[in-house]
Amino acid sequence: MTALCGGGASQANPAYSNIVVFSSIALASYLNNRGMAWAYLVAPAIGTLTFNLPQFCATDPPPLPTFNSSDFATFFDKNNPLAPVSLVPKLVALCQFFLWADLCECVVGPQPPPPAPVADPTGWQPNPPALTTGPLPVNCGRLAAVNQIPNSNPYFILFTDTLAIPTGATSALITPFWTPSGIGATSTATLELKVLDQNADFPPLATVKQTMQTTGGIPMEVPLPLGANKVEAVITAITFPNVQRFSYEFTYWCNNQRSGVPVAPCCPPDITAQTILDSILQAVTLIQRQVAPFGYIASTVHSGITGAGELAVQGLLGVKVLPTTIPTPIGVEFGDPLEYFDMGWIAWGNADGFSARERITHAPFTSLPAAAGQYTKIGYTLAPGMVASFTELVREP
Repeated sequence: MTALCGGGASQANPAYSNIVVFSSIALASYLNNRGMAWAYLVAPAIGTLTFNLPQFCATDPPPLPTFNSSDFATFFDKNNPLAPVSLVPKLVALCQFFLWADLCECVVGPQPPPPAPVADPTGWQPNPPALTTGPLPVNCGRLAAVNQIPNSNPYFILFTDTLAIPTGATSALITPFWTPSGIGATSTATLELKVLDQNADFPPLATVKQTMQTTGGIPMEVPLPLGANKVEAVITAITFPNVQRFSYEFTYWCNNQRSGVPVAPCCPPDITAQTILDSILQAVTLIQRQVAPFGYIASTVHSGITGAGELAVQGLLGVKVLPTTIPTPIGVEFGDPLEYFDMGWIAWGNADGFSARERITHAPFTSLPAAAGQYTKIGYTLAPGMVASFTELVREP
């Protein structure tokens, strides 16, 4: 039952076979022809889509996804190995949503109208594919502290704060505020940031330093190299007449982002390279499925086979012979499995001849020759009175 069919049943369009396979180039062309040229430029990332139409058409398609600028900014980030993670599932759902209208149909009643194309995502630049403006980065942690500093002699270290670094942070921004307690009072201090690892406090992995006067300093950014575990803020007084208050805020940034700098997409996918890689992937997948399969799928069943004859086949991995009637004269040796004698035999062949025959010794009996894909027929000879069904075994999609 599907909502698209008004609560009625839906089925595969009889114009198509039960299994339909789309390459990434076919999907790109399809989306382009449906009025979504923007999707044509990123569709190669999908790879190959395979549809089992009786299963796919029995239910409604997935809902139409919503695309945003962050999806594409992440996709074009060459430094992010997980770049396609957010965009590709949405592209797959987009294809499934639109292909349902072409590959499926309602059993009765009017057919649903084809869906309207999805407009270009906000900020999308089609040529070269990119975002006109990347989204602003989002910080991955923020810490604040306030310190009261008593009167002391110059050049003394007034205080040291050590702050843990959030996981994944690649830079830290400190915004300092240095406030005198007395009206008209002035002060000068040195702020130093040290990036340390978890094993040693010296030497630091990175350090930045500035002199602050009167009401504070300017924000400072410090990179967080690999292995950084904590940031140490050290204030050294130079001159100050009264008790001071020093406050600051740490903001951490992840994934090589920086404060106030939009996420800049790097470079578009190479359509030519993606096409070649897609072709290689399809060829390698076909070779693996046929030559070194992890499994097989039962396909066409030929029932009521008796006597001698041939079955026309194409591109099989093997065949399963299931005797449904075994005449009494057939000999049997008890064990696991039972072994039968003189039930008959099969032989794989093509236009050039047949291979050596294989005797049918078990019920059921499975034949999986290494060169099965080259054969176009299976010859069989069954004992008088014996009836069997032959099931074609094909490769996985």
